Amino acid sequence: MSHPHLHEFILSCANRAGNHWPDLYDEMCRSAAKKRFMGLGYPELRALGLALDLDSLDTTAALVNTVLENAAAN
Repeated sequence: MSHPHLHEFILSCANRAGNHWPDLYDEMCRSAAKKRFMGLGYPELRALGLALDLDSLDTTAALVNTVLENAAAN
């Protein structure tokens, strides 16, 4: 299970941009760059388990899909 703040971050970005790539990914990057969500930027998100760099995109996409599927189920 990932950190609850990551779930909130992803859902917050999805509320603004929708659930589809690349719009959601772009919004997550913008939010991290501006520390829009709870002051979390790239380093803080990485420390919690969400890397937004292109090398980690598969892992990031899997986490995002899991969070969105869980949210849809609830």
